Amino acid sequence: MDFTVHQSIKIIAVIVVSVIIITALLNLDSVTESKQQMQSIADINQSNREKTANIKASFY
Repeated sequence: MDFTVHQSIKIIAVIVVSVIIITALLNLDSVTESKQQMQSIADINQSNREKTANIKASFY
């Protein structure tokens, strides 16, 4: 009786750990994706600044 309780506890523990690991991996993936989006936004902002500087320079 005690052995089956231990087995079920081990099984539950393995499932819980697996879910935590999967969730962490999914979160890591979305963090990487949002970093890439932030970087592309930063690149767009930089090119817009350069364009603005070029336009201002052409007026003077």
